[in-house]
Amino acid sequence: MQDNDVPKNAAEGTGDTSAASAARATTVIEERGRGDVSAATIGRMLGLATLTDLTLLEKKVELLVSKINLLVAKMDKIASAIQQVPSGSDLERIDVQIGALKVLIKDVLVAKSVQEPATGDDRPLGENIVSNASEPKE
Repeated sequence: MQDNDVPKNAAEGTGDTSAASAARATTVIEERGRGDVSAATIGRMLGLATLTDLTLLEKKVELLVSKINLLVAKMDKIASAIQQVPSGSDLERIDVQIGALKVLIKDVLVAKSVQEPATGDDRPLGENIVSNASEPKE
């Protein structure tokens, strides 16, 4: 086996675990050389966020904050509208007043019917009598 064919793990495939084969594998890796790796590549390999990722995340957060502010403004409008709606005690008071108006209207109608004398004329007021012999009466 040549030095260039040595696997990264010296014990892999040969069954040889001696210190000499491990040293030989290490020298082969060093001879091939390691390329320079940028910090950005290492950061991506570690799963760190890049500047572009952070900028995108910041814009999304700002959009979310603006939407939340709009919802808060709408909720304030709704809350002020709800405060102006009559409550239970107000509705009960209005119901009592409407009942009193009904009783008052009935009393007025009964009093008016008692005060008017009964006439033999059953036709409603404002109805004209029309005959063939004369002009309409008003």
